[in-house]
Amino acid sequence: NPKIKIMKIFLCDLVHSQIDGTNQISGGQDFVVPLNVASLAAYAKDQLKNSVEISIFKYPQDLLDELSRNTLDIVGFSSYIWNEDLNSKIGSFIRKKYPDVLILMGGPSIRDDDAGIEGFLRQNMYVDIYIPFEGERPFLEILNAFATRGKTCCDGNTSLPGCAYLVRDELAYLKSAQDGNVEDFSSPYLTGILDEFLHKGLIPLFETNRGCPFLCTFCAWGNVDLNKVRKFPIDRVYAEMNYVAQNFPNMPAWIIA
Repeated sequence: NPKIKIMKIFLCDLVHSQIDGTNQISGGQDFVVPLNVASLAAYAKDQLKNSVEISIFKYPQDLLDELSRNTLDIVGFSSYIWNEDLNSKIGSFIRKKYPDVLILMGGPSIRDDDAGIEGFLRQNMYVDIYIPFEGERPFLEILNAFATRGKTCCDGNTSLPGCAYLVRDELAYLKSAQDGNVEDFSSPYLTGILDEFLHKGLIPLFETNRGCPFLCTFCAWGNVDLNKVRKFPIDRVYAEMNYVAQNFPNMPAWIIA
């Protein structure tokens, strides 16, 4: 049998780590663990097993160092107001230096109406696909499509649920309801994916549920598309907390999301 190609993926939750900040509440750390992209990695690895190799990055220099040593298939960025410029600089660099890499982005710091998404993609041409809402299932859809079609997976002949991209200068976006069962998602804590960041003293961040019934305009959850509350099993939440307490007992702070 021909050898199956393993997809090599970098997922990045980048922060400005060049200078120490003033919000150091956990062992001299300003930053939380990359729970966002680690959740995508945990689900993808659970579903695709050894056909994917995923590395996670928090600090820009670590990412740049590894980029120089690897041949990649996919790079994904989490997008927030505090790292938008950082993502743009590094994403544009990757697009220019590695034109064949598929570049993904997701996160709440985007207008999530069609016009807002299209405007973002036009202004940030280094991004191939944006995932405006929950990322696990759309990310898996992208990986499955990429495994068979490579970078042409977003050329318009395939609809990728929850994914937005430009095809022949037009927005392609098959919006998906934010009501899927979260019990299927693997824990990035219990699978050990976050260990390297906990070892560095980054602040543990625990997620107990997704969605909110309220529509507060100042909040990323204040969106009618996100008003269904979906809870992670309480046994999983306790297991994650016990895992961190037993394996990283000297953390002076935790955050409950």
